[in-house]
Amino acid sequence: MCPHTLESTTLDTARYLISLIQSRTITPLFRTKLMVVGFERIGKTTLLNGLFPFTVTVFREPPSFGESKTALLKIQGKVFSLFDPESTILSFQAIVTSDQWVMRTDITSFQISLLSESDNRRENIYTADADAFQDLAAVLRSFLESTSTHGIDIRSSSIDTKEVREDIEQLIESRREGNEGSRRWSAEEMEKMKLELSVWDFAGQHDYYNNHHYFLRSRAIYLVVWSMNEAGGKGMESLKFWFKSLMMHLGTGESENHSVVVVGTRLDELDLRKISRSLAESREKKVRQIANQFGFASILYFEVSSHTLEGMDDLRKTVFKKALSHNYMGEIVPQSYLCVEVALRDLLRQYSDAPLIELERVVEYCEMTWPVHFSKEEARKDKNTWLFWTHDS
Repeated sequence: MCPHTLESTTLDTARYLISLIQSRTITPLFRTKLMVVGFERIGKTTLLNGLFPFTVTVFREPPSFGESKTALLKIQGKVFSLFDPESTILSFQAIVTSDQWVMRTDITSFQISLLSESDNRRENIYTADADAFQDLAAVLRSFLESTSTHGIDIRSSSIDTKEVREDIEQLIESRREGNEGSRRWSAEEMEKMKLELSVWDFAGQHDYYNNHHYFLRSRAIYLVVWSMNEAGGKGMESLKFWFKSLMMHLGTGESENHSVVVVGTRLDELDLRKISRSLAESREKKVRQIANQFGFASILYFEVSSHTLEGMDDLRKTVFKKALSHNYMGEIVPQSYLCVEVALRDLLRQYSDAPLIELERVVEYCEMTWPVHFSKEEARKDKNTWLFWTHDS
């Protein structure tokens, strides 16, 4: 399958096919962008923390004490948990928020402590060295404080769950059934195929709105987030702004290369009288009516809590399955494209002070790190195709 980003011109398609023939290896890609939009302080970042839990192995005692006992620390939304890594027995779990918990650190012993101000609970964890201590302390502080995103926060996530692997296998098999001459992938190659998400967390402050449209892409899943506990229906009204913005960039009507998912946050903060099934159905109906005004008749709708994690698993599974239903999933990419992508990413770190990179430097880097060869003439001809693909994929 030719990448849809290259189908706009005959020349781009021809150069892609030539690169594919010349490539020693080809790779099917299952990747997309997950773009999260909504006003500020409605729980977008915490929502992402719920969808993509952070896990790390820590020590329960100072590592200098011989064979120290380890634990698996998992942070999902606002829920902090400690498990035994072998038995998975839960030793600690709490909803950790900045108004009830504080963090204390001791660099001399690599100790990080979480203290509950309400009931004087204390949980100590340790790291093996200073670097791990600094990294973990920074991560925990960001989860605890939930500071607002500025600009766009971009993170990558590689999904390799049993359900995702099965969906990828089914997708490949369905493509093969319609094309007897299609490539058969080995078990080893299949094992490497994962769903890759580039997660874009857009700042919700008004100052950033004029810049967001530069980054909206058609090949994506959009999470349009609203807070269900805002007074006077302001949260639901905010959806109109984002639907209008998406309509301008995505158009209206059905599409096989993007999806819109509306997510209501802070389900746990609703008055008990507002969480009945009938009221939830009423909220969904109103949201769908707003979406229809802007041409989005096929949105998906979820209500979640980052404190109780209610609705989080269903939302995660739906996002993954919907991503794999997009028509560009499994597109075949020459090795040279991946080489250029990695080269640009690595060289950007080296030239971060002045991110201007000569084409010859990219070619040299590729030849040093990958079993590929580019002539300067080929590189000049292909550079626009490379850049277009790496920008939009």
